[in-house]
Amino acid sequence: MAKPEGNAGSGKLILVMVLLVLFAIAVLQNTQPVSLQFLFWSVSMPRAILILISALVGLVLGIFFSVRAKKNRTAK
Repeated sequence: MAKPEGNAGSGKLILVMVLLVLFAIAVLQNTQPVSLQFLFWSVSMPRAILILISALVGLVLGIFFSVRAKKNRTAK
């Protein structure tokens, strides 16, 4: 399959790179320890790790639901 004409793909790449840099800056600035309590668990970790875990969970859920929605659209 041929690559589309123009620089449409490079704009998306630049946007993703800028967002990743901003995310890295936010993570590096939040190294203070925090205590997380969920149901009967209690854990203390750096805030940066908590941000990374939250982002990864959101990414995985977003991919899961977008694949599921695409599958449902093609099945109908």
